[in-house]
Amino acid sequence: MGLKIDRLSKRFGNNNWALRDIDLDIANGEVFGILGESGTGKSTLLKMIAGVEKTTIGEIRVEPSVGIRFVDGASSGRGGFYSRSAKAPSKTVVQDALANGGDDIIAFDNCFQHLDSFEKQKAFEAIRTAKGRTILIASSDYRDLAECCGRIAILAGSYLAQVGTPQEVYTKPANSAAAFATGDLNRFDARRLSSTDAGIPEFYTVVGGHRVFAQPTERFKLGPLNQTINLAIRPEHISITTGASFPEDNLLKAIVRDIRFLGPSTRVLLDADGLELNAAVPRVVGLNVGEECMIALPPPRVYVFKS
Repeated sequence: MGLKIDRLSKRFGNNNWALRDIDLDIANGEVFGILGESGTGKSTLLKMIAGVEKTTIGEIRVEPSVGIRFVDGASSGRGGFYSRSAKAPSKTVVQDALANGGDDIIAFDNCFQHLDSFEKQKAFEAIRTAKGRTILIASSDYRDLAECCGRIAILAGSYLAQVGTPQEVYTKPANSAAAFATGDLNRFDARRLSSTDAGIPEFYTVVGGHRVFAQPTERFKLGPLNQTINLAIRPEHISITTGASFPEDNLLKAIVRDIRFLGPSTRVLLDADGLELNAAVPRVVGLNVGEECMIALPPPRVYVFKS
């Protein structure tokens, strides 16, 4: 049977809805992530699943004999993640919880936030190798959930924005809320130039007046010609080029405003006639702040979102 959630809602006070109409099906033995910013209802959802918090509307269905444990990783700070012993090394709360038997479902709330990168990797490995349990993990960090979860549910504004594999929610976000929850994003206003029947929709940006092609998009997301909508592209999908390319690559002339080396990547702040864009590139060679360059925004990487 697994864990089934039907139209689950939670209200605090008269009209303060923490969650609205949540539907989820979680399989037995699945490692399932719940992603969202602070205040989107992640902890409340886990507490209702574990029976710590009462529901307002809706139903949570699970086998009567199933034991569910709620593990709060934020309540006691960093010290709460350790069990000190003179004879044994310290363990994280994740490893401690998985080592204890008797629970079929474990719901971890913010269990990674106080861990350094080495400790996180140990926790990820413990979760990935756990057998015979359903594991739920709530976090505001997409990368942490992508490390160990088979699927992720994204909460935004008390509603469920999207459910999918880590790759699906990152590369094909259902809406702007899902896109922002999973990583950095350049978002800018634009208006449509092409008809709704165009295979590749064309827009012009409100700032800078650039003509930009976007990925094929459903008609209902395009809106009327005179309506401002949002286009978006991730920093790593913007390329900086000094060679020849094609107009359909959305080539823009830009000035380099800032360069920041960040280890695995370099962040470059670009100004295209007032349109500011952040690019994440492996390295920058022969390009300095204040210089002019060409940047490309590949149409398949340009998302169209309703404002």
